[in-house]
Amino acid sequence: MENENNVTKSPSPTELMYPRTYTFSDCIEILLNGGSVRRSSWEDERVRITINNDQLMIWKAEDNRFHPLIVSVGDLEGTDWVLAGSPKS
Repeated sequence: MENENNVTKSPSPTELMYPRTYTFSDCIEILLNGGSVRRSSWEDERVRITINNDQLMIWKAEDNRFHPLIVSVGDLEGTDWVLAGSPKS
């Protein structure tokens, strides 16, 4: 994080323990800007949603592959979306 003087500061313990959550609508913008997201409720933290070959895809660690994402109403209404790292993390 940078403040107005371009000084980098470490995140607070609260920011580390409780990462910012997003709605699915917020995630669309994140995805369009090259990011990846996941639901905080998902057990496997390596699973993530990204855009791959101009399609919304889910990357699953169990088979190390991208699959087309079928978006559920629960996904659309969910407010527990968080930023995700790269699939290999």
